Amino acid sequence: AEPFNNADLRRGISLAINREAICKTIFKGTRTPADGIVPPGIDGYKEGAWEFCAYDVDKANEYLDKVAPADANGDRGINVTLSYNQDGGHKEIMESIIGDLAKVGVTATSDTPEWSALLEQYQNFNYQFGRLGWIADYPIMDNFLYPLFHSDSLGGDNRSGYNNPEFDAKVDEARTTVDDEERVAKMQEADAMVAADCPVIPVMFYTHTIVGSDRIKHLYVDPQKHAELGTAELA
Repeated sequence: AEPFNNADLRRGISLAINREAICKTIFKGTRTPADGIVPPGIDGYKEGAWEFCAYDVDKANEYLDKVAPADANGDRGINVTLSYNQDGGHKEIMESIIGDLAKVGVTATSDTPEWSALLEQYQNFNYQFGRLGWIADYPIMDNFLYPLFHSDSLGGDNRSGYNNPEFDAKVDEARTTVDDEERVAKMQEADAMVAADCPVIPVMFYTHTIVGSDRIKHLYVDPQKHAELGTAELA
């Protein structure tokens, strides 16, 4: 629905969010600002893959001006509702985002139902902007792109309602490509399509803090952050 079906609104809001401040201030640097939907450690990850994940207030204003130019007081008359659960630091994250949006003339109001009610709202597309996290079951690009954005996943994990036949075709093509390099390249093309459309706004990547000591000679930690203790060696 208007104005949320306007990609310029979504792009402007994404550009207005200071992810670095959220990661540094709220999480003391234990999380990483997201620069796309695919995190580092996944084959095919590209630094800065989603241009609208950058923090750029001037550019945010440019995109938002296309949707609703600001008045003399800097207000655009754009009111959005942010739905989220308040536990786990999410309240602080959303308050930070609400502050960021106010700086570009967008008024955001909080909607904080219980988790089960919130999931039902997402399932029924009964929300404007909602908070969700995603952890892949397999450390491959497909596990971010297919469940979150493919039209096959509507009614499932595709909670943004994104439906782009061109994107679907590219992902389907990648899924039938046996050669690893070719498949990843096709997934990157699909990722670029989503990056341009901005159906979701990535905020941060969770990180796992691992403490080691010089007594450890060898320890392999895989991309899903599982430590292979069977092959670990002490010095």
